[in-house]
Amino acid sequence: VVIGNAIMYEVCARISEWVGLSFRDQREVCYMMLYTIACMFNVLLDFVTTYTTAEIILESLGFRTYFGLHFRDVNSFTQKFETYGMQRSLAENTYSYAFPSTFLIPFLIEWMPTIALPYLVGKLIVKSHPEVRGLDAEGWLEMLPMDIGRYADLLLNIILGILIFY
Repeated sequence: VVIGNAIMYEVCARISEWVGLSFRDQREVCYMMLYTIACMFNVLLDFVTTYTTAEIILESLGFRTYFGLHFRDVNSFTQKFETYGMQRSLAENTYSYAFPSTFLIPFLIEWMPTIALPYLVGKLIVKSHPEVRGLDAEGWLEMLPMDIGRYADLLLNIILGILIFY
């Protein structure tokens, strides 16, 4: 998830720069919208895959509905979606998807590639190249500009938290 997020950060940042918006705050909003849409599309694909997998499993294990009807004999999507077996399977998978891989781990280790690694690389460059001094050295050691993509992550987490209840 962390590596995928880092790739998505870069792709969305490049697209928002390419669009040619005049002000930084407009670029940031464009970036946040692109990132949120991309992540929600990813979640949608994950849920479609999870639903399809759960459907195959429930049919092959011979699950029945509350009324005793075999799961494979249920015809409509809505009726299949509302069966206890499907609801339980989707809820467990959504929870497993959300915690710890989405709600916890990215927030624990994201600082490494976004804050610590650039600082350490800059420190090594400044230390090993005596010609890098003054403003150039400060440029290598300063923190990268923060973006509002964290808000997109929070929106995604809120949406996932809500989906657990469905």
